[in-house]
Amino acid sequence: MYGIGMQELLLILVIVVLIFGSKKLPEIGGGLGKAIMKEAGFTVGRTAVVAVEVDDKPGGLNNILEALSGQNVNVEYMYAFVQEGGGSATMIFRFDRIDQAIEVLKAKNIPIIPADRING
Repeated sequence: MYGIGMQELLLILVIVVLIFGSKKLPEIGGGLGKAIMKEAGFTVGRTAVVAVEVDDKPGGLNNILEALSGQNVNVEYMYAFVQEGGGSATMIFRFDRIDQAIEVLKAKNIPIIPADRING
């Protein structure tokens, strides 16, 4: 990568931590990663999404979509995965009106999953 070896990267990391502190490291690293990805021809962006716990049974997703469509909230995209423990799936939604979507989900007692529970 740009002729920089592991030792040089480690030295740069130590210098960055000394100058900016460890709390700024994720922000700086994210910016560096974004610049490298853009240079390599990738599109990089950040999007606000909502993680929701969905009953892993027939009709689980339908209950959520009916609640949202009843309030004219559109789903722009979604994807799902199952975490250990079973019984429910995690759905990640991108909404056209995220604040209204969160209000609808809360009003219907649909569990919204905080980011730290997903990121670990």
